[in-house]
Amino acid sequence: NGLTLETPGFTGGGSTPNVFMQMDPVSLTTVIPNTLYTLGRGSVLFYTNDINNPLFRIDFSGGTFLNPFDLGASQITGDFVSFTGPNVPLNLKNQQFSFSFANATQVGNTVTYTASFTSSADVVPEPATLLVLGTGIAAVVARRKRA
Repeated sequence: NGLTLETPGFTGGGSTPNVFMQMDPVSLTTVIPNTLYTLGRGSVLFYTNDINNPLFRIDFSGGTFLNPFDLGASQITGDFVSFTGPNVPLNLKNQQFSFSFANATQVGNTVTYTASFTSSADVVPEPATLLVLGTGIAAVVARRKRA
């Protein structure tokens, strides 16, 4: 809790303060013991006061978890990622996310980490936008040929 969700470029984007994050438990399959694991299907939700109405949702079909011998930050990366939410454009592609966790500190039964989360996506122009762009380019080419 207390996170700030930054969504530049999204409809109504900008920043939303005091956001909570929840990641569903996922299955882990060992690839290299204590170092590399594959993840099962999962999701990550960002919400303010109603978990059933998330601001931003990330779903993934699998991924990897890297724990490099306690020498650096652990990292979670998702595969076949999709972003949804009220401010997320419908025409996204190449959606990716990554979590990094470092500086584990244990106080009693609680362990805290410094966490970093990044995500990215490319926006695919709508067909109407492509049509206008193509028509404009065609007009410039035609004008140059006449000149």
